[in-house]
Amino acid sequence: MLLKLQFDVLALRILESPLLI
Repeated sequence: MLLKLQFDVLALRILESPLLI
């Protein structure tokens, strides 16, 4: 369950990266 949570957070960071740049 923790693995999935970390993966979701990582995915959100990847999706938000273009917005931050």
